[in-house]
Amino acid sequence: MTDKTNKFPTFKAEGLLFWPQFVKPDEMTGAYDIQIVVADEVADELADRGLRPVTARDGTLREMNGHPGLRVFRLRKNALMADKVTERPPPSVFVTTDAGELVPFGGKIGNGSEGEVIFSLFEYDNKFGKGISHSLQTVVISKLVEYKSVSIEDRLKEAVSIGKKSSSKIKAKASKVDVESDEDQPF
Repeated sequence: MTDKTNKFPTFKAEGLLFWPQFVKPDEMTGAYDIQIVVADEVADELADRGLRPVTARDGTLREMNGHPGLRVFRLRKNALMADKVTERPPPSVFVTTDAGELVPFGGKIGNGSEGEVIFSLFEYDNKFGKGISHSLQTVVISKLVEYKSVSIEDRLKEAVSIGKKSSSKIKAKASKVDVESDEDQPF
C-alpha cells in the first residue's frame, strides 16, 4: 500500500512573475500555470527540491528578455484530479495592499509583477516513472504591474513596422556588399 501522506512541506519562492494562466487551464498541459524569474540562489534551492528550470528547444537555459542571468521556472497546478473528471480550482491569488494586508485578487496580472509563489511538493509513482513533482497553491503579488491588452490591429501594425525596418536594414546591408570576382554570378 502506498503511503499517501505528504512528507514534503510547502515552499515559497520570490521573483518576477510572467505569463500567468489562471482564468482557464492551458490547453496543452491541462494546468493552471505561471512562470517565475528568480535569482541564482533561489534557482539553486528550487533545483535542489526537484524543480527544473525552463529550457529552450536546444536544451539551453531560457532567459527572460530584459532579465539576463536570471533563471525561469514554470509552476503548475493540474486543473483535473487524478480521475480526469473532477475539476480543481485555480491557485489562490492575493495582492499586498500599501498597508501590508493580503487581499484576494481576481484581476489580470501583468508580466514583470513582483511576488512570490507558494507550492507543495509530492512524490509520484505512475506508469511514467517515479519522482517528485509540485503543485502551485498560491500567488502573492507584492508589486502589481498593470496588464495591458494589445489589440490584433495594433499587433499587425507593429509586425508590419518591424518588417519594414528589417527589410530596410537588409536592403542597406545588401547594398553595401561588393562582389569582386571575375566569375559569373548565378543570379
